[in-house]
Amino acid sequence: MKKFWFKHLVFIIAVIIGLWLLYPTYKLYTTPEKELSDWEKKQLHKKSLHLGLDLVGGMHMVLDVDVSKLDAKQRKDATDRALEVIRNRIDQFGVYEPVIQKIGDNRILVQLPGVDRKRAKELIGQTAQLKFIFLEDKEKIVGIFSDIARKIGGSDTTNVFLKYMIPMGADMGVYESNIDTVMKMINLSKDILKRRGDTILFGPSEEYQGKPARRIYVLKNKVELTGDAIMDARPSPYQGNEAQLQGTWIVSLNLHPKYARKFAKITGDNIGKRLAIVLDGVVKSAPTIRSRIPTGEAMITTNEKDPDKSKDLAIVLRSGALPAPVKIAEERSIGPSLGQDSIKAGILAAIIGLIIVALFMIIYYSFSGFIAIVALILNLFFLVAALAGFNGTLTLPGIAGIALTIGMSVDANVLIFERIREELRAGKTPRTAIETGYQKVFRTIFDANLTTILTAVILYYLGTGPIRGFALTLMLGLIINFITAIYFTRYVYELFLSKRGIEKLYI
Repeated sequence: MKKFWFKHLVFIIAVIIGLWLLYPTYKLYTTPEKELSDWEKKQLHKKSLHLGLDLVGGMHMVLDVDVSKLDAKQRKDATDRALEVIRNRIDQFGVYEPVIQKIGDNRILVQLPGVDRKRAKELIGQTAQLKFIFLEDKEKIVGIFSDIARKIGGSDTTNVFLKYMIPMGADMGVYESNIDTVMKMINLSKDILKRRGDTILFGPSEEYQGKPARRIYVLKNKVELTGDAIMDARPSPYQGNEAQLQGTWIVSLNLHPKYARKFAKITGDNIGKRLAIVLDGVVKSAPTIRSRIPTGEAMITTNEKDPDKSKDLAIVLRSGALPAPVKIAEERSIGPSLGQDSIKAGILAAIIGLIIVALFMIIYYSFSGFIAIVALILNLFFLVAALAGFNGTLTLPGIAGIALTIGMSVDANVLIFERIREELRAGKTPRTAIETGYQKVFRTIFDANLTTILTAVILYYLGTGPIRGFALTLMLGLIINFITAIYFTRYVYELFLSKRGIEKLYI
């Protein structure tokens, strides 16, 4: 009797654990997104069952790592380093269960379920070369522009300034419609810039008098600090007093301690000068140094009102620069509507299959068939709970694994019931027939499940992506199937036979 009550307790605990494992998944997919904070979503995702690319939609890319401009030593591990940088960016981007792996020598496979395609491409592709460089003094800038103007327009030095340059606060700027023309002039004047030891770069696009324009900067060639100095980068709304930056977002930078000391000296020795923060050849901001900055803190003004762009910039800066440019060699996208169709089709197929199997089992095995169906439902319940507990991903191949598990579950119960029938025909009592039937069929079911599980283990370790999803689902399903078939159904029989006076078994 004590052993029987122990089985009661084990069954109840198993159900409670299953419900506990499934609760985060239930909450994540049933709670409106606007009612969950970013932190809550992140915590729920860590404990939930995820949907794969083929179910929730997303993107599939194959990236080429361009190592043509690297020396032999740098080429050796460029792809591996690029893979780690991309993995770090995607992890911080908040994609759950991505597939990121190396293919061949210089290619990387990236599969991202449930993401904004355009935003993800921009995040992955940024090279993130960050530099801190001083701007030239105003007098020298005027001289450089005058030299360029003379070279392009001869003695008519006002031509360039009047036709193309516009005043943008403390800086000069150019309307975007004239950028190409001004760039040609700059390229024709490279000898002037080389002789003076300077570089001309542009700022990001911003609106000026109702038109898109970009500030133009003259920078010294000496780089004071690079992106290696960054320890942390965080986005936040701009809180300062500059009118043109109200409503925009910034990225606050914290430097590693050893670079913070260098930064303190740089700022202390150059009070009143402007230090440009250059990202991938674009001057993101060029603040004037008001005082020595001993804390190693800096700020990038993005001029963006969309917080996502500042968040992505912070992610790129935190995760580091790519060792070489990456190009998209192959790209496919799956819309969420296609994924939803797959989910609906999978659920419909599962329901129809369960109904047909249930009718057959109940008609053919009567009360015992009903027990088998309850065991099958429990099998599915524990399987989904286990997948959620392992933080697994459900894909279309995974659904195929579930379907195969259903077949194996029914097969195990058929073996058990047929063996019990043989024992009953031999004249044994229901209790003895059940005990003998389970003993004789145990090895057969164990061997059948074990051989399939071993195959699934090999598939899991040698396969990738969807193959691993199928193998994991199959492994867990067969283990749970063995437990429910051998122990749960027997537990129900024992519960049924514990009542006095029962001499007939409906099977």
